[in-house]
Amino acid sequence: MTFDRYMRLAGVSSVDALAQAIRVHRSTLCQVMDGELEPDAAFIAGALVTFAPASFKELFEIVEGL
Repeated sequence: MTFDRYMRLAGVSSVDALAQAIRVHRSTLCQVMDGELEPDAAFIAGALVTFAPASFKELFEIVEGL
């Protein structure tokens, strides 16, 4: 998962700033971005607010069977 494009559009300049904007710990953000952790509802909501008007479908991929 990469938010690079959306970070630029939202004016978020670093991973630390993104974690603060989404309201998660930096380590949680890094684990989600590296695919080591599934995003929870709070993470998803924070990303949708931070990257509005991007849609859920633009930001996340639904993977079935996990």
